[in-house]
Amino acid sequence: MNYNIKEVITNYDRKKVASFLKDFGFKYENVDFSIYIEIEKEVIATVSARHNIITFFAIKQEFQAENIAGYLLSYMINHLATIGIDHLFIYTTLKYYNYFENMGFKVILLTDEVAVLESNNYDISEELNKIKVKYFLNEDKYNAVCLNANPFTNGHLHLIKSILKQGLPLIVFVLEEDKSFFSFFDRFNMVKLGLKKVDKVTVVPSTYYLISNLTFPTYFLKNDLDKVKVEGMVDALIFKNYFMKIFNIQKRMVGEEIDPTTNSYNEVLKEVLKDDLIIIPRKKVSGDIISASLVREKYKIKDFESISSLVPKRVVAYLKILRNNNG
Repeated sequence: MNYNIKEVITNYDRKKVASFLKDFGFKYENVDFSIYIEIEKEVIATVSARHNIITFFAIKQEFQAENIAGYLLSYMINHLATIGIDHLFIYTTLKYYNYFENMGFKVILLTDEVAVLESNNYDISEELNKIKVKYFLNEDKYNAVCLNANPFTNGHLHLIKSILKQGLPLIVFVLEEDKSFFSFFDRFNMVKLGLKKVDKVTVVPSTYYLISNLTFPTYFLKNDLDKVKVEGMVDALIFKNYFMKIFNIQKRMVGEEIDPTTNSYNEVLKEVLKDDLIIIPRKKVSGDIISASLVREKYKIKDFESISSLVPKRVVAYLKILRNNNG
């Protein structure tokens, strides 16, 4: 049978693919590139990519026994290679992950609901060990915290000082995903500046394996509660199975959350990590919890007088320079 493979270019293409994926429970959105196969103008299979994550893989039931999967995936992999992307990830349902294994992808994690895989030219353990060597993380035991730090505040500083009272050196993972108000480069620098006089702390990038597009995709889940539970479970298990073992992490620390969604994520972390998760109360100023969102609002209007009570002095200076450079 001759397959007609097409790239999604027009709104008409997008509507056809979205309609097809709806029958699989997928909400088609947030992709960079998509292809589909049709027979007599009927879509029978599709796959998409969001940067280096392959998503929205679906084949009509009656065609799943044919070699459409290999044909479709080969096309996508070759396309990504032509634009310089060779470290590929898959986040898919259990129904489909064997197709990717047959194409040479390696399983990172299997849960009751999803599978996470990566291309065989990379290895999560090797990548994390590179970080360990680069940042001289040679202690027998560490505690850890993961921050977006958008920007770094006195609340973050309080959290870290509270963790250090546990007695172990601390690894601070700064989220590497560049989807925040401040860039990863600036957030990373602000964390280092804010902790400059704090001993026993090593600031490192989170890598693509921790709280990223990989561990928190949203494309195939039907509601926010499902999303937080499933994606939080993936993130927590990857942290437990790889980060804790490779970096000798004893406890993961998080700040107390008032946002319902983030609090649900903390609950999932607690379910997976159990006593290895410690939740620390947030620092307050004048009875209010210090929030990075408040700092961002003050930053936009150049209210550095207010900011000075919310973030460390070195971070205030950095924010002033940043704001002046950005007009």
